[in-house]
Amino acid sequence: MPGVLLIECAAQTAGALWATTQGFETPVHFVLAQVLQFKILRAVLPGEEIVTEVALETSFGQLAQFEAVLSVNQIEVARGKIVLAGGSS
Repeated sequence: MPGVLLIECAAQTAGALWATTQGFETPVHFVLAQVLQFKILRAVLPGEEIVTEVALETSFGQLAQFEAVLSVNQIEVARGKIVLAGGSS
């Protein structure tokens, strides 16, 4: 799986978390604003199931920074920080 798709997976999960914590009931449009310190630690092969965990680190207005950890079979495959922007439906 290309690294950019691992980052997208983290961003989608972070967007779902942010929408939930903000109490949005309708679909919300977030934009991946920045990728920080993201490391791909090993390849993800076809058929492997990725578990994505994100934590909201800080929120400042229309921006929020998240820590993301992606793993396969409880082995970390990618880790980093991402910033999302937006909040409009």
